[in-house]
Amino acid sequence: MAILRHVLIVDDEEDILDLLADAFPPEHFVIHTANKASDAFQCILDNFIDVLITDIRMEYDNGGIELLNQIGSLPANDRPIIFVITGEEDLTPEESKEYKVHRYLKKPFKIEELTAEIKTLTAKNKY
Repeated sequence: MAILRHVLIVDDEEDILDLLADAFPPEHFVIHTANKASDAFQCILDNFIDVLITDIRMEYDNGGIELLNQIGSLPANDRPIIFVITGEEDLTPEESKEYKVHRYLKKPFKIEELTAEIKTLTAKNKY
């Protein structure tokens, strides 16, 4: 039986949430979605999230930066692998390193490349 990996997708644009959620096969992934940082952080506290895909600029809660700050307060082994998606240059390389961002993707990006990388990462991390 395959281990299901939990992926949390955070974006204030519903169409992006749906597009990304549909890209992950349900036989390998459990998908959680949120449209604001406070809901996303609660989801992380309530579930063991393996991978976080988050937008930085969101309409609610100060967006993804707030979420990254909240995640930084968690013990290291409770933190998900972080992918940041954005339409702008919102994080410097130093900030990405500080927030432990695995990958920074500028919109538009190829969903197939993102899902392939996540599949590879989660296959390697068998906890």
